[in-house]
Amino acid sequence: MRVVSLGSGSTGNALLIEAGPRRRTRLLIDAGLSLRTITARLLSVGVSPAQLQAILITHEHSDHVLGIPTLTKRFAVPVVTEPRTYAAIEEGMTAGIWRSDSGRLVSAQTESLINNQANDRVEIDVATSSIREDEQSKQESFVATEVHPQEVAPLPFPLGSHRTIGDIEVQSFATSHDAVAPAGYLLSAGGCRMCIVTDSGEVTAEMLTYMQYA
Repeated sequence: MRVVSLGSGSTGNALLIEAGPRRRTRLLIDAGLSLRTITARLLSVGVSPAQLQAILITHEHSDHVLGIPTLTKRFAVPVVTEPRTYAAIEEGMTAGIWRSDSGRLVSAQTESLINNQANDRVEIDVATSSIREDEQSKQESFVATEVHPQEVAPLPFPLGSHRTIGDIEVQSFATSHDAVAPAGYLLSAGGCRMCIVTDSGEVTAEMLTYMQYA
């Protein structure tokens, strides 16, 4: 299992998880960065957004879901999350307004520009130069290709349930945060385990139990 942080903090969160033979199963945990930034950072570690099997969402705040509308439409990547969380995400997409961790309401477009515009050009240059020579042309060509928007149905993942995505087994559990249904995830693949908990106000007994499994 390979774990790569693509962003962490109030400016945006995204975590890449890879597992299986030749790391064929690729998941994102949260997508709180612009499409351009997520693409650049994925390319910097040799991954195309089109290779993602799913995006697991921990909760609906802006720094965890900012890239969802464009990423899911352009690359047809399904969102896997608690139904109440997805309902809150849909509400934000319809209104064009996200709620931040601080409780502040922010414009999705403004949030994207503030957090990502200044660094995008540099990040893409870095990403391009870091890809292996024999893959660089193919990856850049793909990213430049226009993909028609598609509707991708979300996959409901209620708190406390289990789901297998490719080579990765995922168990969801409740966490402590001021969101509608914040979730943590215990991921298992190839004898490895990783527990993901973010933005938690306190460590509950249930959270501690899953953390001890990792």
